[in-house]
Amino acid sequence: MGSPGWTVLPPVPLLGVGTCLVESVEHYMSRLAWLSGTTVSKICKLPVPFGEGGTGTVGKTSRFCGPGDTYRQRIRSLELLTGVDTIRCGSFFVLDRLLSTGAAGRFLTGHRWCPICYSEWSDESSWEPLIWRIDLIHVCPLHGCRLMGICPRCHTLPADTPAYAKRRECRSCGKSLGGPGRRTKRSVHDIWIEQQVCELVKFCSTPQQDEVGADVFRVFTEGLAQVALNVDAMPAPLVAAIDRLNDPATGDRTTLRTLVNLCALQGISIVDVLNDPRFAASRPLLDHWRDYSSIDFQDDERHSKKISAFRICLSRILGQSEGMYLPSIAVLLKAIGLNQDLALERSVDLYQSYKIARLRQGPYSTLIHTDRAFAAAMACIRDLTGKRLSARGPSAAFVTRIARIANIRGAEAREACQAAWVCGSALWDAKAILRQQS
Repeated sequence: MGSPGWTVLPPVPLLGVGTCLVESVEHYMSRLAWLSGTTVSKICKLPVPFGEGGTGTVGKTSRFCGPGDTYRQRIRSLELLTGVDTIRCGSFFVLDRLLSTGAAGRFLTGHRWCPICYSEWSDESSWEPLIWRIDLIHVCPLHGCRLMGICPRCHTLPADTPAYAKRRECRSCGKSLGGPGRRTKRSVHDIWIEQQVCELVKFCSTPQQDEVGADVFRVFTEGLAQVALNVDAMPAPLVAAIDRLNDPATGDRTTLRTLVNLCALQGISIVDVLNDPRFAASRPLLDHWRDYSSIDFQDDERHSKKISAFRICLSRILGQSEGMYLPSIAVLLKAIGLNQDLALERSVDLYQSYKIARLRQGPYSTLIHTDRAFAAAMACIRDLTGKRLSARGPSAAFVTRIARIANIRGAEAREACQAAWVCGSALWDAKAILRQQS
């Protein structure tokens, strides 16, 4: 029995379908509620019509763009409620089996905007594009000005409010988020990345586009690994991608940064990989691998301080690591307050260099006592670091104390204490950047 010729919600079309500036489903939901004279929360409580769909309601929150665990069902429900079958084009629906949660960055649940777009806003012809939510993009494709994520007046992070009339105002100070904008210089790499993302969004926004297979990332990465058998050293981005494949938590799913780095290594586009991953992984005619350095992605306003601190810390430690014990990178990440995936994607060469140096020390079983002594030394150092550590290194009394606490020999304790002193000093310098934030 066919569906009735009516819809629960008005059949409001998604704007910009088939282009790289397609409207995000988040903004579509806000606009749909405004046009319908209701709220997003009330739409989310509507049951799916005709007994179709899965959960029975659109969902309890307004997260609709993906990648994630539940947005696909919400989009299907919305399409049934409105009768508009292109709503999925404003999300990563067709890449659901390829991208991991958070793969497009940390702006899918935040709010970024072009101040010029907001100042020129028209309710009839303006919308917020999906591309604003991808943190590889830092400038507005229309105006070339830097996208903003912080209110220029009160310097708070505006929440991603579902209320259409309030989206262009700061919820803290109530001022408009529109303005003249600030143009920013972009490198050749930045422009190339923007082109890749624009092509990818256009791919996602194409109606009737087939969903990308679950094995695309694995086929592409394993193909590159075969090519790497004939090179002297495997590039760090490929090592990171292989590690990702072997991680049960991520498996065959990847992130946009990983894809961009691998495509730059091959000299191809992301869409080439989506269409034919096996061919995209074949050996290139030109040698792009020799002395390849991973792309130095721009750091967004929210994480730039911690990324800089992480790079300074690792560079300092690696510069003094000859013959020195190296702790797990997780210890340093925790001290700086940085997410592991974010650190790896923003500093893949440095991250992999440290990881290799750590592995050369031997398996975990041979380091367990030194790890314990290092943790004890760092705990004691934290009690001392109201000021910079002495350049003379740990005292004999400090080493004896750590040997007693960790119940290990003096030579092992000295090795752990010396490493803790170097790491503590590096963290002090790194955290100077974070202290500037306040």
